Amino acid sequence: MAGHQFCNAAELLRQTWDGWPEANQERLREMARNVWYPIVKDFYPSANGNWDAAMLQKMIAMGVFLDDREMFDRAVNYYLHGEGNAALGNYFDVPYEPYRSYEGRCVYKQISDDSRGRLRTMYKKVFNHYHNRLDLPAEFTRQAVITIRDRVTTRSARRRSDGGSSSLPWDTLMFAKE
Repeated sequence: MAGHQFCNAAELLRQTWDGWPEANQERLREMARNVWYPIVKDFYPSANGNWDAAMLQKMIAMGVFLDDREMFDRAVNYYLHGEGNAALGNYFDVPYEPYRSYEGRCVYKQISDDSRGRLRTMYKKVFNHYHNRLDLPAEFTRQAVITIRDRVTTRSARRRSDGGSSSLPWDTLMFAKE
């Protein structure tokens, strides 16, 4: 599920640091292409959307790191036109209707209350873009960022407040202007 983070970090290192030995870069390229890609190349259309989406996200990151346009395009095409739960055409609008996933593996009779009201650090990225870069007020996004910050009570924890499955572990580092 977290393979995209390795590829994203590797791409950052490759582009910004000349101290990463080429042999080690090649080892990661081989692992991505020969270990991870065979597992994710056909996605997981019959699984809950998170698995399918995680594979899609990993394939996009691998395509960038490997400079493999075909792999990257395969992931984008699946997102736009695929059959699984991570494909754009399979995301459901309100009002909610009972849903059976592709191949009937998962049945959702109602919208879950799990995680309702929980905000993730991804809003820091959105706020940075609209407020810090474009100089727009982004008031509701500001409220989300403040809610996230206030959720963490200790100073040391506040410095390490990133996390959550939809966040990159470096959101605060990259997107907080404070």
